[in-house]
Amino acid sequence: MKADVLRVLNLLPMRHRAVVELTFVEGMSYRDIATTLGIPIGTVKSRMSYAIDKLTQALKSFDTNRDESL
Repeated sequence: MKADVLRVLNLLPMRHRAVVELTFVEGMSYRDIATTLGIPIGTVKSRMSYAIDKLTQALKSFDTNRDESL
């Protein structure tokens, strides 16, 4: 599953991927990310929401494809 997550993460636009990586890899708060990237905190939240939505959709499709191949 880790490989699937990384594959999908790499498909995200960089502005969305950066927010995910700064949150989950670097452990930064949304406030710190906003400061680092020079964007409003609301933008950080909306980019994270978009990224999580796309990751969820893509991982569900991976699970469905795996189930069909069994």
